[in-house]
Amino acid sequence: MGAEAARVDALAAREVWKALEVSDRMGAMEVRVGHCQWHPGFTPALEAYLDKFLLGKAGAPSTDILRPEFTDVIEENGSRGLYRN
Repeated sequence: MGAEAARVDALAAREVWKALEVSDRMGAMEVRVGHCQWHPGFTPALEAYLDKFLLGKAGAPSTDILRPEFTDVIEENGSRGLYRN
């Protein structure tokens, strides 16, 4: 388990949110940091979610966020894998 499992889960969940036409309610970002460390690059996305969904601010930044290092799951020769941006 770990980063790869979380990444694949996020990509799969993203497809469900897109099918429900609410992709702005699910975001995923991946930045290589140590375990349980906060990266400053996460702050704008977190603030956008708080502004939009917790505080109900009109005009909040987009929360339609998907920024993993690997952006899709592909199938090649019968096996599934990830491809890098």
